Amino acid sequence: CTAFLQGLATQELEPERLLPSDPDHPLVYTLRAVRPLGPRPVPEIVSRPDVVRAADAQVLMYHRVFQQDPDPHHLCVRPATFRAHLDYLTRERVVLPLVELAARAAEGTLPPRAVALTFDDGYRDGLIAAELLAEERCPATHFVTSGRLAGEQPEFWWDQISRILVSELALPAALDVPALGLRGLATRTASERLAAHGRLAEALMCAEERARAEGLAEFVTWSGHQLAPRASHATLTPAEVQALDQLWGQSVGAHTDSHLLLTTQTSAVRRREIRGSRARLEPLLGRPVTEFSYPYGSHDPETVRLVREAGYTVAVAAEPDRVRPGTPALLIPRYEVREQSADALAELLALSPS
Repeated sequence: CTAFLQGLATQELEPERLLPSDPDHPLVYTLRAVRPLGPRPVPEIVSRPDVVRAADAQVLMYHRVFQQDPDPHHLCVRPATFRAHLDYLTRERVVLPLVELAARAAEGTLPPRAVALTFDDGYRDGLIAAELLAEERCPATHFVTSGRLAGEQPEFWWDQISRILVSELALPAALDVPALGLRGLATRTASERLAAHGRLAEALMCAEERARAEGLAEFVTWSGHQLAPRASHATLTPAEVQALDQLWGQSVGAHTDSHLLLTTQTSAVRRREIRGSRARLEPLLGRPVTEFSYPYGSHDPETVRLVREAGYTVAVAAEPDRVRPGTPALLIPRYEVREQSADALAELLALSPS
């Protein structure tokens, strides 16, 4: 790049000068090939064993290993699909613990084809997935919504609204949730219900905790369906969190106390959610908790600062991008994995931006 800016021609550079890769100053070299009019000597570029190209890596985000139909939030990967993913990843990729991947990215020592696996939210079926991962010697980090460890909890709000709206249950013709500012959303047809589901989900995601609780209660009352929580949608108990964290290669991380969209909350609420999650998990696990996942992947400079001040050393977001040398350890991007074949997963990883 400097040679180009200084006006040097290609023949003024030794071929070896184009081989090194500087992780602190990533550049793209392009070549223009021209067919010569006649024979001419072509300089031979010989690979040097002492020059190592810095590798990058990818982090995968799972939520559930469970078969659910319909799955409007695209959170579930079927058990058979997950086994196929695991077979591909352990055979074709280098699976690293998330903390090691972040550390090696900072050092510029990532091995080629490196990946890390993460699971968000803390569903109970994550323990089954963790047991399979441990058997296959495949490390992973499981981010737990820690407030749910305090006692009996209802289903996550997104599971509650999907269960009612994306269904064949008898419902009123229009949805009204005054606490969230929603009125007159048509719910007569399946397509109208799906559209109302999207509007309600967005409002609940952005709400502060009290408004979310009030809005959810209004929604359930409106529907006329007081449904008991499903065992299939339960989250991990304290004992299960401890058991998971003791499995080979498995690590529990923090996912806030209440799974609020932090960027829409006050500074006090953000600080409470970020610090409280770690404070609740550490006595349970008997070790420091240094890994954090931003709910919904949402972050801004203030949230990142609060995560750093809380003592976390690695934090994951949800932007689909590669982890490169120099990627901030508190802004690790991830690729969300949905129900897709192992071949489709391989294609996703191969075609993702590099």
